[in-house]
Amino acid sequence: MATAYSEFMARAWGLIKFERRALLIPDHPVTLVRDEDTPAWRGVGIGTAGAILMPIDRRVAIMMVPSDDDDFCVRTHTKLAKELNQRFAFNARRELFHHPDDDPLEGAELPSPRNSEIRISQPPSKFLMPDGPPDAFKRAMSDIPELPPGAKPPRFGTG
Repeated sequence: MATAYSEFMARAWGLIKFERRALLIPDHPVTLVRDEDTPAWRGVGIGTAGAILMPIDRRVAIMMVPSDDDDFCVRTHTKLAKELNQRFAFNARRELFHHPDDDPLEGAELPSPRNSEIRISQPPSKFLMPDGPPDAFKRAMSDIPELPPGAKPPRFGTG
């Protein structure tokens, strides 16, 4: 958790706010976006994602990007709403939610429900430690994380 916390806090946070367009909210709302400069064979995780997206209500989403810049607001438009909704639909496992007065599914391709989170090419016994994690790992996971150098909580302007 300390590593994940550091990765989130080291990113610039953006607020994506729509006036008229509505967003889907998937049952797995944290959506990782592949960095275009990363080879396709490499996995996408919190540390390697080009962006981390998360809808927080029907008209607002948060975007976190690797950057030393300040937090920001994103200019919105219909094409962006459709792209975000498609990403959120593909990130869903079984459920997609939206406000009954909205139709954010328009034009979205819906995937089949998924029952598993990941697929691996080998059994867990090949990569899990038979005696559990070492004591150093246990100690590191219990430490209270400090903010990374230069990190500050997100603050969004009113404009």
